Amino acid sequence: MAQGPPQPAAFQHRFLGAQAPRGDPQRSDPAPLEPHAHATRGSCVPARNRPRIEGDEVTTITRVQEIWPSLFRIVVGLYWLYFASQKWQGVGWMKPLIESTSRANPIPGLHEFLVAVVVPNWLPFALAQAVGETVVAVALILGLATRWAGVLGFLLAANLALTVAFGVNDDGFRWIYYLAVLVNAQVIMSGGGPIAFGRFGWVPAWLR
Repeated sequence: MAQGPPQPAAFQHRFLGAQAPRGDPQRSDPAPLEPHAHATRGSCVPARNRPRIEGDEVTTITRVQEIWPSLFRIVVGLYWLYFASQKWQGVGWMKPLIESTSRANPIPGLHEFLVAVVVPNWLPFALAQAVGETVVAVALILGLATRWAGVLGFLLAANLALTVAFGVNDDGFRWIYYLAVLVNAQVIMSGGGPIAFGRFGWVPAWLR
């Protein structure tokens, strides 16, 4: 298509000046529009001012993992304190319990030992159980000689699992005694944790 004669420079300047306020309604200009000043400023938030939700969650989980052995130890100590407190006012109620569980025990050898030895001498065995549970409870709650207390608790729990548990009619409830064995084994493995009196320097070495 033939082009007309070139327009004068003054006419071209006036024509472009008239088109400038209209913008580019058909988006024919490939240059992108500049973003608004507020939009640009809002997207440039410093990294230190941005919320760090994931970092806070990781920090919280790490702290819980650090103190978990201490919390676990204290809960196990309260468990033994509950059983020990039932014997502080007297152990007479344990005599019929020892007799009935000894007769119901199905383990060969242990059944005969319970009937022939433990039942006639029930009082020393009952007192030993009460004292042992009290010692374990106090040691675990305070965090003193934790692993040795865990060993004693493991033996006491094994005693209950092999004797008293067979006197329970509900098989589901019997598992509480079996779980007590595993719980005390975990105390032996995890130790006292960071919250324990055994961590102080003035505590004797045999109580740490």
